[in-house]
Amino acid sequence: MSLLKKAQKGPSMMSKAAAQVQNDVLFGTSANFPRVVEVDLTSVTPNPDQPRKHFDEEELRSLADSIERMGLKQPILVKQVPGGKYIIAAGERRFRAHQLLGRDTIFAIITDGDLDEIALIENLQRADLDAMEEARAFARLLERHSYTHEELGRIVSRSQGEIARTLATLKLPEAMLQEYPAFRKSISKSILQELAFIDDAELRMQLWEEAKTGKLTIRGLRETKKNPDIAKARARGGKAADAPAGDGVSRLLASINRSVKRTSGDVSALKPHKAVLDDEQRAALRRLRDLLNELVGD
Repeated sequence: MSLLKKAQKGPSMMSKAAAQVQNDVLFGTSANFPRVVEVDLTSVTPNPDQPRKHFDEEELRSLADSIERMGLKQPILVKQVPGGKYIIAAGERRFRAHQLLGRDTIFAIITDGDLDEIALIENLQRADLDAMEEARAFARLLERHSYTHEELGRIVSRSQGEIARTLATLKLPEAMLQEYPAFRKSISKSILQELAFIDDAELRMQLWEEAKTGKLTIRGLRETKKNPDIAKARARGGKAADAPAGDGVSRLLASINRSVKRTSGDVSALKPHKAVLDDEQRAALRRLRDLLNELVGD
């Protein structure tokens, strides 16, 4: 049936006919099919607000080698601006790799979306951002669009709690924020967030110095937060046992009492099932027994 005859069948048939025309425009694809273009590299500009600020030269060279061998598998994402120019929304590493190869053009998909949101989401999906890059990107979106934490969380698929913890890192002392990029690979996001919630400046600096060595674990940091006085004594060159008696030791003893009560209850509940313990579990219980014997002097 021709389109004219379909139109004569009434509005319903006309709508179907229009849809058919729309779907057939580009080899059977829908009208909102992404616009893929080949653009001159000289007409492409990196996004000045790109969340990611650090580009590893070795990784870029590796990507360039891959593109040279296999070709570009995923076009970059750009937004068209006046003057025949484009701003990168996603794919700056691919753009830089083309520059390394001396290419004149690059394939790109044109988007009308928000540059900040696209760039942030693309980097989050690739886990490309360090803790501070992520925090600054969140703060920029909140400021520019007046989002609530809940709204931003929906956009980037994060909980309100995660948004708040990430933003808290921006309140760390300026000296730490300046030092962080040099240690971004050894200091995890979790550690940086924990440090942001420590009010004791001396303790926070002690933990920061330990974190820069790559030896501070998230578990160790949390334990230190529970017993800060003993941690400070250790930092001054003393041992935990040499720490002066006071609130710090009292808190530690109170914590031990709670742990002993909880562990005693767990062990009692386990007694009827001791036959099902495997070798690894038995070894762990023996280590605990030995530590307790050493503590009480038996």
